[in-house]
Amino acid sequence: LDQEISPALEKLRKEKSQYMQWANGNAELDRLKRFCIAFEYVQAEKIRDSSLHVVEQMKTKMTSIDEDSEKTQGEVVELENQVKALTRAREASMGGEVKTLSDKVDSLSNEVTRELSKLNNMEDTLQGEEKNAEKIVHNIEDLKKSVEERASALKKSDEGAADIKRKFQELSTTLEECEREHQGVLAGKSSGDEEKCLEDQLRDAKISVGTAETELKQLNTKISHCEKELKEKKTQLMSKQEEAVAVENELGARKNDVESVKRALDSLPIKEGQMEALEKDQGSELEVGQRLKDKVRDLSAQLANVQFTYRDPVKNFDRSKVKGVVAKLIKVNDRSSMTALEVTAGGKLFNVVVDTEDTGKQLLQKGDLRRRITIIPLNKIQSHVVPSKVQQATVRLVGKGNAELALSLVGYSEELKNAMEFVFGSTFVCKTTDVAKEVAFNREIRTPTVTLEGDIFQPSGLLTGGSRKGGGDLLRQLHDLAEAETKLQVHQKRLYEIEAKIKELQPLQKKFTDMKAQLELKMYDLSLFLKRAEQNEHHKLGEAVKKLEEEFEEMRSQIKEKEGCYKSCADTVSTLEKSIKDHDKNREGRLKDLEKNIKTIK
Repeated sequence: LDQEISPALEKLRKEKSQYMQWANGNAELDRLKRFCIAFEYVQAEKIRDSSLHVVEQMKTKMTSIDEDSEKTQGEVVELENQVKALTRAREASMGGEVKTLSDKVDSLSNEVTRELSKLNNMEDTLQGEEKNAEKIVHNIEDLKKSVEERASALKKSDEGAADIKRKFQELSTTLEECEREHQGVLAGKSSGDEEKCLEDQLRDAKISVGTAETELKQLNTKISHCEKELKEKKTQLMSKQEEAVAVENELGARKNDVESVKRALDSLPIKEGQMEALEKDQGSELEVGQRLKDKVRDLSAQLANVQFTYRDPVKNFDRSKVKGVVAKLIKVNDRSSMTALEVTAGGKLFNVVVDTEDTGKQLLQKGDLRRRITIIPLNKIQSHVVPSKVQQATVRLVGKGNAELALSLVGYSEELKNAMEFVFGSTFVCKTTDVAKEVAFNREIRTPTVTLEGDIFQPSGLLTGGSRKGGGDLLRQLHDLAEAETKLQVHQKRLYEIEAKIKELQPLQKKFTDMKAQLELKMYDLSLFLKRAEQNEHHKLGEAVKKLEEEFEEMRSQIKEKEGCYKSCADTVSTLEKSIKDHDKNREGRLKDLEKNIKTIK
């Protein structure tokens, strides 16, 4: 073997080394080719990108020329129209200006000629640029085709190299397998992948057969002992059957009692924790409500001069006739305009609105008023609202939203429209001082204006402004008071609903508590009975029988498993004995076949 196989193996190793050198050189050649093709591809892309940039410039220039052309044509048409107009004027006048106009016509004709010449030159330039653009686009297409062809050639080259490498790998694997199997046959193995020879495998298999046989005997002994003990325990268990029936009946009765109380508890229309949650919500609502009441009281104290109190002037007086103080009858959505609105209304904010002059007269004479007031009767008051024509002129002058009628910035009930127009209908509220000045002094508008800061501009020229400490505080306080009162109403309604629910659930809560205590007591008794039942003799015997049955089934399963293992080991012994006989007969033939395959592969 050393004289025949070793030289062949050495020769194969040399050829393998030479092939690897060739493969490495071929791979390096392919890599350099790819670098060259990639370089050419990048250069082509650069040429394409620069060409595209030139094309874009050409397109931009073409667009510019088209625009200039259209502009020039428009100028030509305009000049021709001027010529026609001048000609008509000359024919109409036929006066001393004819010569002047003729000169002007000649001058314009010359200018038209020059412009037409420029137009023709631009069109020629445009045509030349279009031809250049077509050539560049054609060059780009050629470059793209060249790049695609080179990429295709590179792909084919890669595929050929991959096929050669795959074939070499397959032959190398086959050679290694043949050499490994040859070594295994020489060592007495059935194949090259086995770690032990056939004799060692047979010895191990016989040891496994003996071990399996011993374990089977031990398991059979254990099963006999377990079966005997199980019969004894079952006999003892049957003798305690009457005691077990009595315990089982009592246990069932106790469980039925527990289930009965549970069903009764679940049928109640109240759930555990429901009353506690309601009481928690009640406390929270009481706390929030108290804070809101304090806030309303504080704000009301600060706005005492806005409160209007009176005594009914006649018996069964309808208090709905008295609408209230103007300041409390409006709603301002935009807080930034409050200062301006307060300045606009001035003292009218404290006027009292009533339905008729008769109601006002009754209040003044018999209302027991504690301070002097001004009353606005809705049926008699005459308001002056800025006309819509003037409002439209204001929008045109300063734009929409820069100057708005004060009346449009407040919300109010429709029945109070006359009073609100009287208070807010004749003044504009402006965003800036410049806008206010422009509107007030405009001849078409001439309407008083007020800035957001409270500066006043009168059309007569009178200006009022400067520092306004606390500007807009009255309306802001009224706004806060209204919000607090609204929130208080919401929380009071919620508190009323919670208290009504608590009152409704109180009888059920007592019943729920009693039944829950009864259920807990019965469940405690049941748990004590279960503990006692687990300590009696019948229960212990039942647990022992159950455990023995589980052990018995487990051992039966182990016997089946061990019998299968014993049979498998015995079959393995027979197979190995036969393989040893066959191996001795065919050893020389297999060695010759393997040596022949190795030579063929090399």
